[in-house]
Amino acid sequence: MTMQRRHFEVIAEALRASISRFSNSPTGPWTMREEGRRICEDMADALAGTNPNFNRARFLRACGVED
Repeated sequence: MTMQRRHFEVIAEALRASISRFSNSPTGPWTMREEGRRICEDMADALAGTNPNFNRARFLRACGVED
């Protein structure tokens, strides 16, 4: 099964919500923000192989991080 845009949107929204929720963590918002960015980049790398039309920059924007 090829993953589709709607699947990528659901994943990005979940990641965005998690990053936002945990940005107030005791380790500090900057640390969580950078960790969130790394998680989103790793996820983008993994998802790129599921659909030749996957747009990494769009996905990272949807996650709330910039490419």
